[in-house]
Amino acid sequence: MPCRASSAQHLPGNSMAIVFDPNPYLAVRQAFDAPWPGRRGPRIDLRCGELAATIYPEDGCRITSLTAYGFELLRQWNPNRRAFQYGCFPIVPWVGRMRAGMLRFAGKDY
Repeated sequence: MPCRASSAQHLPGNSMAIVFDPNPYLAVRQAFDAPWPGRRGPRIDLRCGELAATIYPEDGCRITSLTAYGFELLRQWNPNRRAFQYGCFPIVPWVGRMRAGMLRFAGKDY
């Protein structure tokens, strides 16, 4: 199997090396396997009857908990989990990154 060249960079104030690989599959794999410190920023709890959701807007609007009738439906974070191995990211009605956890719609910030 041929070897691939990659480059590593260290971000200021960060001891982790970021490795860039030109192979898209490996790039996705590296992002999936990236260490993650867990939830970031303030939390928003939504509840309606027997349904509840917990969302962290500053963590990519990640839904970290979704319960229905007392049953947790999402994989929970623990220190052994990687960046994309817990919770889920909603993509409706928007797709992509939400700058500073804010959604601007019809002239209002949410």
